[in-house]
Amino acid sequence: PAFIGEMGYIWMLVSPILTMRLLSEERQKRTDRLLLSSPVSLTGIVAGKALAAGTVLLATTALTGLFVLVVALYGRVYPAELAVNYLGFILQGCALMAMDLFLSACAPSPSIAAALAFGANFLIWILDLVENAVRLEWIAAVLRFLSLYSRNEPFLMGQLSPAGILFDLSFAAAFLA
Repeated sequence: PAFIGEMGYIWMLVSPILTMRLLSEERQKRTDRLLLSSPVSLTGIVAGKALAAGTVLLATTALTGLFVLVVALYGRVYPAELAVNYLGFILQGCALMAMDLFLSACAPSPSIAAALAFGANFLIWILDLVENAVRLEWIAAVLRFLSLYSRNEPFLMGQLSPAGILFDLSFAAAFLA
């Protein structure tokens, strides 16, 4: 679980780099006009870009399976718990990737998109710390509700969380819409 928890922090740093050029570079190089005049709908364009980034996430996650195989050779692996850990990581990664893709669409250049995405990912990461420091309970409750990392804790403990799944999917869908 600690390994996959650390992967979440690494993905928080990698996701802005992956998504920074997906839409903002189209605008900067003025190829967005060509893309928007193609027979593909705007929904199809965004879905294609999101699926491309999601494929990179899945491919890199699959490569970490080699580490799991090495651990399985010399230790004990619990497949059900590991599957839930990976599910939580992938859902959290997709949620971050969708937010970063949205910020890439809003930014005029890839470097600004990366800076915005790093900043947003950092804010999402520190929501737990801010929530503990806030004295007003209703503000703390809002921050607790928005935290991707606290919602991922049940997955890291091997517990399947339908509320976490629904939140991550809703978070990603909201930013992709």
